[in-house]
Amino acid sequence: MTKVLIVGEQAGEQITSEHEVVSLSATSNNVNLDQPYAAVILLINDQELFQKWLNSIRSNSVNFACLIYTNSSNLSELAMVDGILPPVLDKKIDLFLQRQSELQLNTNDNLESKLLAYLWLNEARTLRPSRVINKGVSYQYPFLELWDEGQGKEYWLNRMVKAGNLVQESLIDRIRQCSSCHSTLLNYVDSCGDCGSIDLKTLHALHCFPCGHVGEQQSFIRSGEMVCPNCMSTLRHIGTDYDRPIEDKVCNSCNNRFVESSVSANCFDCGHNNDVDDLITKEYFSFSIGHNGIIKIKTGNDPQQLATSVGEPVTREHFSWMTNWLNKMGQRQSEQHLFIGMKFSNLIELSQTMSTVLLTAQLEAFNERLRSLLRTTDIFCQYSDDTLFFLLPGIIKGGKEVIEGKLAAISEEQQDNPLELSITLNLLPDVAMGSDIEFWLAERAQELTG
Repeated sequence: MTKVLIVGEQAGEQITSEHEVVSLSATSNNVNLDQPYAAVILLINDQELFQKWLNSIRSNSVNFACLIYTNSSNLSELAMVDGILPPVLDKKIDLFLQRQSELQLNTNDNLESKLLAYLWLNEARTLRPSRVINKGVSYQYPFLELWDEGQGKEYWLNRMVKAGNLVQESLIDRIRQCSSCHSTLLNYVDSCGDCGSIDLKTLHALHCFPCGHVGEQQSFIRSGEMVCPNCMSTLRHIGTDYDRPIEDKVCNSCNNRFVESSVSANCFDCGHNNDVDDLITKEYFSFSIGHNGIIKIKTGNDPQQLATSVGEPVTREHFSWMTNWLNKMGQRQSEQHLFIGMKFSNLIELSQTMSTVLLTAQLEAFNERLRSLLRTTDIFCQYSDDTLFFLLPGIIKGGKEVIEGKLAAISEEQQDNPLELSITLNLLPDVAMGSDIEFWLAERAQELTG
């Protein structure tokens, strides 16, 4: 029988007519979360204790995706909470169980499978960030933090969106960070555009029409009347005798007068003085499950590490046809094309031992460099879980050596990256290809295993 767990002091037998109810004290130390619950009701008003229970349930491999409701409107909006306890809990549980029956992914596989399952099991669910105030303001996605402590989750989420597993929903916030240390503890300071001094004052000035004199407003006051201190004209009507000049700020260091001051952002953490345009902007969104994510939920297809690594990949069949066609065109037109094989030789081992998020960030760092090398006309294919093939049509004489040098430079820049990379380059046409293109590609893949 499906069970419902109630944590708190109130009796909860009335909340469901169809399911067994298990009650626990919120302060209980004897908690066993290894039996499955369809729903957990947290009847706790203390936020710290509430968050402790919420984290325990969402980090449990059995109940991480169960429904969680509360009776507190203050706590119902927290990330990872499904809202206020609904009056029709049985209906919510029925929908949850129906979706659970369609779940084909092994949720113990990796973070991606867990997140997709979490989003799938309640259609109203989104992945939401929470504000974190620690040496500045930032955001974290609590569900991801519970399962992976790696850095670079923005890259990982971006990859999930590109793969169609997630859909970007609402923009929650936009923050700016120091370009030197990424701190958000910034002090925005007005300064003089000429000398950079921050010693400014607002100037209330008047402009005398008869003589053109411009001076501080206070200097025009004489015996209760407005009199120009330069030509001694009495100024009675604004617009006729005088007006207020546009400039309203003056620098106490260089006497420069201006309307808009320059703004810089001084970092409280590292002291770096940032131009506002140089600040790093980060946007945080909520995410829902995407079309491809639903397909994975229902088919159980394994996630692929490299599927969205570089641009838009073509299928193996398409790549095979293109390679064969370019080889023949090279023979006919006396042109040269370049075939590149690339294997991340330790990718599978890293995916089993390393933070998924951190590994994705390392792959993205490599991809960023690789994109600067490739052209939009270049073609690539994910040949296997850890191998990519590229076709670069129309290579000029000496082009292979140039590309080889650039790839070597990229590899050297990756010294801090644990990914081990093997690369081979072959010029087309290759008379050895013959008609069995699949065999030729398999040979290139074998060469990469070294």
